[in-house]
Amino acid sequence: MNVVETFHPTVERDIASVEDWCKSYIRRDKLNHNALAKEPCIICKRKGIKVNDHDHKSGTNRGTICQRCNMALGLFGDNPEIIGRAFLYLAYWKEKDKKAA
Repeated sequence: MNVVETFHPTVERDIASVEDWCKSYIRRDKLNHNALAKEPCIICKRKGIKVNDHDHKSGTNRGTICQRCNMALGLFGDNPEIIGRAFLYLAYWKEKDKKAA
């Protein structure tokens, strides 16, 4: 038994499970890549590669969005209140910039 197996006896099984999941995901992603790239992101409307978005608490798959929007949602903690305040902040400054111009 090596050092890793001593602390984590199921490591080989766990690694195989992760590898199987990754291979499956890559196969599925290759099949969906072209279709997903043609559709715009539901949030930002950019076309390109999409990622699977999911709720970290429940694990529920919410659909596919672009990587930038997925990261932004995560940075806002998937919290609609924070995202709403960010929206109001940007809208305020955009309006203020219009009046100044």
